[in-house]
Amino acid sequence: MAAASAADASADGVIPLEAVFTGHPPRGLVNMGNSCYLNAALQALAHCPALSYYFCSCEPLYSLPPGHAHGDSAELIGAFSQLVLQLRGLSAADASSALKPFRLMKCARVLLPHFELHAQQDAQELLRALLDGIHEALKRPLSDDELYDYRERLSAQWRECTGLEWRDEAQAAYEAQLEAKAKEAKTLAHPHRPPPPPPRPTTSPIAQLFEGQLLSAVKCLNCERISYTRDSFLDLSLSMPSPRKQRRDPGRAGDPSRPTPVTSVDEENGGRLPGGRQTKERKPRLGFWRLLHPAKTNERPVGITDALSAFFGVEELTGDEKYNCEHCDARHNGQKHLAIFKPPNVLAIHLKRFRFAGTARKASDHVSFPLTGDRLRPTHCTLSILSFPAPPPHTPFPPTTHAPPPLPPLPLLFPSSSPPLPLLFPSSSPPLPLLFPSSSPPLPLSPPPLCRSPRALAFSLCAGLNLKPYCAKSVESSAEYDLCAVVTHHGAALSSGHYTAYVCSHAEPKEPKWYHVDDSRVQEVPAERVLHTEAYMLFYTRRMHAGHKAFAARTAMTINRSLAEGRGELLLSRGWLARFLTTDEPGAVAHSDVLCAHAAVDVGRTSLERAALACVRVPRGTWDELVGKYLQAAPEAAAVPQLQSCAVCLELHQQEMAALQEERDEISSLDSTEIQPGELWYLLDAEWLKHWREYCWDSTRVDPPGPVSNWRLLRDGRPRPNQMRARDYRGVNQRVWAVFMRRYGGGPAICRKELNLYAQAVEPSQHPAHDRNTEL
Repeated sequence: MAAASAADASADGVIPLEAVFTGHPPRGLVNMGNSCYLNAALQALAHCPALSYYFCSCEPLYSLPPGHAHGDSAELIGAFSQLVLQLRGLSAADASSALKPFRLMKCARVLLPHFELHAQQDAQELLRALLDGIHEALKRPLSDDELYDYRERLSAQWRECTGLEWRDEAQAAYEAQLEAKAKEAKTLAHPHRPPPPPPRPTTSPIAQLFEGQLLSAVKCLNCERISYTRDSFLDLSLSMPSPRKQRRDPGRAGDPSRPTPVTSVDEENGGRLPGGRQTKERKPRLGFWRLLHPAKTNERPVGITDALSAFFGVEELTGDEKYNCEHCDARHNGQKHLAIFKPPNVLAIHLKRFRFAGTARKASDHVSFPLTGDRLRPTHCTLSILSFPAPPPHTPFPPTTHAPPPLPPLPLLFPSSSPPLPLLFPSSSPPLPLLFPSSSPPLPLSPPPLCRSPRALAFSLCAGLNLKPYCAKSVESSAEYDLCAVVTHHGAALSSGHYTAYVCSHAEPKEPKWYHVDDSRVQEVPAERVLHTEAYMLFYTRRMHAGHKAFAARTAMTINRSLAEGRGELLLSRGWLARFLTTDEPGAVAHSDVLCAHAAVDVGRTSLERAALACVRVPRGTWDELVGKYLQAAPEAAAVPQLQSCAVCLELHQQEMAALQEERDEISSLDSTEIQPGELWYLLDAEWLKHWREYCWDSTRVDPPGPVSNWRLLRDGRPRPNQMRARDYRGVNQRVWAVFMRRYGGGPAICRKELNLYAQAVEPSQHPAHDRNTEL
């Protein structure tokens, strides 16, 4: 049985891919009252191969040891990992019955308190909340070697893309944030306190799989300077391509200086309906001639590549969107261009189907998308194998056989209508490189919306999504993706309708199968049907090279064979091994997710037994081969034959526990539910206070909360609108506030005579109780 084999392997060796990707039909999820949005998103995540393999093979890395206090983060990880195992049929439970995700539903309510029970919600908003929550629960700071390697690689990429030297953006952003907070706060409790150093970059399994990076280039058309920024993303939200606009202006598609037109959406609401208003679906008006002769219209079928071309095209910054140039110290016309700086291993695409333009409505246009590449056998791409029913006699819909016109070539960084480059780059300085290399391949064709053409359908089945044309020139590896899941929305409004999912059940090394999952109903469907769906979210997994897949399979067999023969000498992290087996770029071999900075086990966080379960023993030859093959800028990882407890971390942990106990005792003695006459309430950001409680009181978090973040409650020094007591802020007396300032710092102080953020503000230094309670 698959569950038994996976469990046996997890106790000692490497879990083979075929033990996780069994090809079994997925299990359904019971609809617990308009919970289809949750069910569809969970099915899609559970069928992202790299993510599901991590949760099936790395349980000692993400689960808490027995007897450890369980907070909201641990409950989320436990509920999600349990569902992944059950949905893939790898648990001991009955694999034939549908599951009831009560546990994860409760976690979703904690992540999104504004979600009403038994009400339809947005699946994409839930997806982001789940990914953010799992990332926060599993994140850890980069080790010194990882940080060094990260900065070296980033510096080289930045130099190649921009021609400039990279600077620590995190440090610069943190300093700008502190400056902005200082402007908002009229007075800080401790203005003389030096600002804390910027937090060390973190990583997590979610970041390693879903996180990509965008490079933005903005050119001021007044001073001709270009500024570059880098931003991370977990999913791409793309505006819907507009075939109607393409029909009105057919010549626009041939102009490479102008991006593909897109439908206007409410960007502030992320393309979703504000307020969840309902409206009737507007059907397209089709003339009789168009009904009889659809091929003779100028309307070109739109695909996901049209949306990507618009997203990564050149954007003119004019009117209200003029660029605020720091060099000119004024707002001027500008141009903006985006490129993929780091392609993610799992690409999540969200199509903004919900828009608000006078009336709330949904764009139900079909957007074609590619399915897969090398996962299908070559014979599936030949027209002799694909069978299509012949049209009935006298049908008014003759089959279309024309191929869609090719998309225009991807524009350069800035269109030819902009000022000439010699003016932009003086002859005394070398020109900056373009974001996109000039040798970018042409964009793939977009198949017809309903795939009535056999050639177009064959192309869709066999051509995966290629992001290479949208990647910066520093991206050397391939960026080809295969579809693994689709979330669809049926209906006309965001607050109504129904969500379902199409998922690909991989069966290494057999051919994958597609299933339509409608809550508890599961049905196998042909791949052609997936291409007909009205996609709302698409999940693509980055394609692995055949050579890497073969090398990874041989390495796993070597490790398991050596363990059976008792030849395992050195320890290898299961987390790194999971990335090695499911992605092309696992990074340098490291034990940072198991060992502390002193190359030992922090027994204050985990036990030696659980740390041993989080590793696999490998032969010396395999270790040397892996370290040599994936050696990067950081020093070579030290070989670890045996785990040892870390005396340094243990002493620090004991000191930390003693300090936390002292803090708990002090807060308990000073806290009160009421204040004395003449005293003030000091308001606290509820999110910061929740983090502090989980760290200090409940011991369910290991990372301190950091400085008090009351700036979240303010905008330009004034309270943000729609803040609620208990949900967004809470109050403490001045003595408790003084303890928080002494231990954590931050601010600003928000004082009120009553527990109401919108009551009249009171300056603490002008209040008579301030002098009496300042010294504690």
